[in-house]
Amino acid sequence: MSETPIIVLLVDDQSDITETFQLYLERFEGFSVHTAADGAAGLEAYYAANPRPDCVVLDLKMPELDGMQLTRALRGDPETADIPIIILTAYAQEHNRQLGELAGADFYLAKPVKPSELAVKIRAAITITSEQRIARLRLLADEN
Repeated sequence: MSETPIIVLLVDDQSDITETFQLYLERFEGFSVHTAADGAAGLEAYYAANPRPDCVVLDLKMPELDGMQLTRALRGDPETADIPIIILTAYAQEHNRQLGELAGADFYLAKPVKPSELAVKIRAAITITSEQRIARLRLLADEN
């Protein structure tokens, strides 16, 4: 009996990024990866997926709905508030990292990232409990 694969939704408007990560995560990690090219398509893909993704990995700078907006939309809906979210972006500045974490991202990774490092973060993100996520967001809010 095989283990159910981790389902990841990868949202990035750079097709070379999504193709590279999708290929690695599926071939070497055994994940099932769905992709979307912008935030609006990502939000639609999340709700349309059956079963729903176990984790969402998203870029910040995208057309339609950017990564911050997508993160806030997912965190703001009780149905999706606990979905693990990883921001994967070229914005490496500490200010952007803080904004991403305050928006509700579990991890904030600055590109370039090795696919194996992303896989480790995905596995870590899906182990975070709702209580841990809420406690972390409260701590971040108190610090800022």
